[in-house]
Amino acid sequence: MTASHSNPLQGLRDLHLPPPVSAWPPAPGWWLLGLLVLVLLLGAFWLWRRHRRQAYRRVASKQLAQLRTAMQQGQADTAIIAELSILLRRVAISRYGRDQVAALHGPDWLAFLDRTGRTDAFTRQGRALLDAPYQRHSGQAAAPLLDLAQRWLRLQS
Repeated sequence: MTASHSNPLQGLRDLHLPPPVSAWPPAPGWWLLGLLVLVLLLGAFWLWRRHRRQAYRRVASKQLAQLRTAMQQGQADTAIIAELSILLRRVAISRYGRDQVAALHGPDWLAFLDRTGRTDAFTRQGRALLDAPYQRHSGQAAAPLLDLAQRWLRLQS
């Protein structure tokens, strides 16, 4: 026997491994997962910004509830209407900006509230908002104005 026949594996060639699997491009499932994560992040960012933009509405709703409580506890309607007037002005400045709101007064202020609240009730019932801070006693009840302010606040977005 010859030496070449003594080792049967000597005639075999080396193993050739396939090239390693590349990480790029990813499989379609990874693309879908990445797209889903991106959509979720954008949605969370949009909700967070909306939440921050609406902060003035939450604060105003709490203050409106405090005014209702004060009215139920017997506080004078003139004081409640005066506070309501201040609250409406603050909300309008927060929502529409100081440039557009700060200079409004009298009938122009009531017309602005009507326009932004899609109503004409402020022009009809809201005169007390202009006069209450300067009067000792107002002939106007605070409850209808609080309801009107709450409807106006709901329409601000």
